[in-house]
Amino acid sequence: MKNINYVLAVDPASDGAAILISKKERVHFVWVWRKAQKNYTKVFMLDAYTIENGEIINQSSRVSQNEGMIGSYISEDIKKDYANIALVCEGSYIDLRARKGETAKQGRLRKGGNVNAGLCIAGLSHRIISSETIKASEWRHSLLRLNPFTDRETCKRVSLTLVPKLCWDINAVLSHCGKLDHITDACGIGMWKIKGSSL
Repeated sequence: MKNINYVLAVDPASDGAAILISKKERVHFVWVWRKAQKNYTKVFMLDAYTIENGEIINQSSRVSQNEGMIGSYISEDIKKDYANIALVCEGSYIDLRARKGETAKQGRLRKGGNVNAGLCIAGLSHRIISSETIKASEWRHSLLRLNPFTDRETCKRVSLTLVPKLCWDINAVLSHCGKLDHITDACGIGMWKIKGSSL
């Protein structure tokens, strides 16, 4: 674990986010995606932000056909200059509103797996030296001291309130994008990994 320099934290929801954060708790990149329709086809709009000293220094937008392409685009952004990355992806939760034939847990795992597969296939696999999945209730309990049975709305509110205080660099993106809990959740996952491990 001591060789890890960065954590790539992923909240793999349909409207999700990923963050590259250093072991010194500095955010380098933020990626935010959301579902959209383009020519009657489901796509993802992916916005990428390069962060330096807590300020956005570059922004780009892309259209992704699927979750795997999101991972591929993330890989393109970071594979040149960053190595020794720990990949942490938020795991599943149970939701009774799953789509037909698939539990929400299966859908969440599929989305996370597709994003992570895109990262590896696109050439980032040799830079990732560890990977793991963490349940939302676990990282929130450890980092934010939330009861594992706290309702979703309270979790959102606490994440949006406390994570920006723990990691100031994320505030520039939140000011630009709005108060999106998937950004603070991805950042919280990264902070959980950094604070919970002896990187």
